[in-house]
Amino acid sequence: MRSKSTGSAEAKSGPRGHRRASVDGKVRSRPLAFADTVAARRFALICVGLLAGVTAVLGWFSGCSNQREARQAALQVDVDHLPRTVIRPVRVLRDTAEDGTVRFYEVNDVEISPGGRIFITDRKAPGVAVLDTAGRVVRRTYNKGMGPKEFLPPLEVAVGDSYVYVLDKGNVRVQILDFELRYVSSFPVPAGIDHIGFLASPPTLVLGGLTPWDRNIVHLVRLPPPIRRVRSFREREPSRGRLSYLVLNSPYVPTDGRRLVAVQLTYKPYVELFDRSGKRVMSWAMRGTHARYVEKNLGSTAGGRYPSGVILSYCNELAVDSGTVYAIVRGEVVCLSTDGTAWRFTPIRTDTSYLHGTASHPPVYTNIAVRPRLLVLNVENRLIEIYRLPGKPAAARRLAKARPG
Repeated sequence: MRSKSTGSAEAKSGPRGHRRASVDGKVRSRPLAFADTVAARRFALICVGLLAGVTAVLGWFSGCSNQREARQAALQVDVDHLPRTVIRPVRVLRDTAEDGTVRFYEVNDVEISPGGRIFITDRKAPGVAVLDTAGRVVRRTYNKGMGPKEFLPPLEVAVGDSYVYVLDKGNVRVQILDFELRYVSSFPVPAGIDHIGFLASPPTLVLGGLTPWDRNIVHLVRLPPPIRRVRSFREREPSRGRLSYLVLNSPYVPTDGRRLVAVQLTYKPYVELFDRSGKRVMSWAMRGTHARYVEKNLGSTAGGRYPSGVILSYCNELAVDSGTVYAIVRGEVVCLSTDGTAWRFTPIRTDTSYLHGTASHPPVYTNIAVRPRLLVLNVENRLIEIYRLPGKPAAARRLAKARPG
């Protein structure tokens, strides 16, 4: 029978990660060896890495599941086979009138008021110009600076029922003007906001931009009194059915002025429509020649000029009105309705030799604005085309659900 006391050290487990050694009947405690400590740390790091990897994989599968859900919910739009209606402009406005009056220099944004007035912000001139449908300059304000009714371009504009809201990016604020372009008030906005829209009842501004960490975000801001943020939607919102798939490097947020906001998927020919709570109303997936062209070529043009189409760069090529989204698709206006139908308008080609001094080529549309029965297109920032929209054609195609995946 072995004695309790022995001359050889017998290692036994002790409290708090120490090891007990029995020598000459006396029990002493000594710390773990350095090698044992390093091994424990490595094991902990491996466990943390595995946990992070499993979390990332689960998140990826969740994202794929959300994308599949979005595609399953989308309506399939074959642009090449939609019924077509040819429309003619009732007026084409050049940057300079025949009498030498300068209407605008280089259009950055264009909107239409409920009364049919056209509001234009300029890339070169710091301010806002107001035109009627005959092309006459009703009023304008061009003032560069940081004070009231002074601007630092570029500027974006949204038009409400009674006021004009100018996103003064250079001064990181929104200025509120009345329809006579008199200053009313202003308020600051977060840095990175690039686009603005308006929703009525109650009056709410929709601000689209980037966070300091380059994540897409949409803010809904309740207007006075007092001005306050009521909701924000970030890129990859966890809750399903919310603004989960935002657009662009900075989301453009066209609205119908009442309740609907349109957004668009980056690098994919998808268009989605949301209400003011962030709930998805409709989704459309583009098919046909245009969609294949976008999916094949858009990624390779990063850093250059994006093609004109439903994929947006800095160009505002979507508009919303009366439950219909209007998208510029390769020189045509594709109409996507919430009743599940779609059709397209083909504008008569504008002579662009005025812009280039050479033979005319297909115009490139860089802005679109819509109000009931009135369509305004901005051609290469130098021409404004005004159309009277006909109603939905009887041959409007009813869309089918897009195939999963």
